[in-house]
Amino acid sequence: MALKLTTAVKKELFGLSHDLKPVVMIGQNLLTDAVIKEFNNSIDHHELIKVKMSFEGDTPEERKQIRQAICDEIVRQTQGVTLIRIVGNIAVFYKPSKAKKVEEKLKLFRAR
Repeated sequence: MALKLTTAVKKELFGLSHDLKPVVMIGQNLLTDAVIKEFNNSIDHHELIKVKMSFEGDTPEERKQIRQAICDEIVRQTQGVTLIRIVGNIAVFYKPSKAKKVEEKLKLFRAR
């Protein structure tokens, strides 16, 4: 089940993700077991990650629908993951960990 976050918290998390590089790449094969496994490893380690999606579609609207479907499937297949936002070919995901690395960064972000 995805974590319910307020719009304000999602905006803060998206701001924190600005300097991050994508750590998971999704290509023409879309979601494979290897991609899901790499996603799980990355999100468990980093808490806040970017995923880059590169594939072909006939129209921009079709590509947008495919990106949304991929993100929905990732959230469905992984426990505790929340989709923060999709911008172009990049999606930002968050999953809190016991280390609470991102929560510490959020405190610093709010203190600015």
